[in-house]
Amino acid sequence: MRAASALTPSGRRGENNIIPLQQLFIDFTLIFFPLLFYKLEKKDPLAELGLYSNGLKKDALNAIGLFAALTAITIAISVASSFLNVNDLDKVYDSVERLKTTGPALLGYLLVARVIAEEIFFRGFLAKKTGAVISSIVFGALHASYGSAVEITGAIVLGYVLAKAFESNKNLLPNIFAHFLYNLTVVLIV
Repeated sequence: MRAASALTPSGRRGENNIIPLQQLFIDFTLIFFPLLFYKLEKKDPLAELGLYSNGLKKDALNAIGLFAALTAITIAISVASSFLNVNDLDKVYDSVERLKTTGPALLGYLLVARVIAEEIFFRGFLAKKTGAVISSIVFGALHASYGSAVEITGAIVLGYVLAKAFESNKNLLPNIFAHFLYNLTVVLIV
């Protein structure tokens, strides 16, 4: 549950400073599909996806509050899983460590583009269409590549919090900034 980005790269050595085409394709699809969907419905895609500002101060305060909530929940899940002796987050730590060796281009790409793509698709689009629970389960399932049950559980819970935050304020920018800060913090701590 350490990194909130689904569909992480393999982290193999030799990929330094290269953004694999599969990563670009995934994110293009996550962004393009909702934009096309709303365009075909003759709706303003940016407005429908919540890609507008409510003012820098309000967006920043919402992002900081959301980041704090994500962090507190992560700590609670980590403590609970350790107490129950089911903590398997070492698999996630290994993945993050490998990711850190892939080079700054891929790491930066995943911290920025992937976060934007995930928020647009899972919260701005899927949560509006299927609800917070379904979108969060799908988001969590896509974290299975880490091989950690605690990561999947955490991604579902954090995905739900992000979906409810978007549902509440109809603005995706605080989600994007909070998700980015969360993932950046994980990369810096691990």
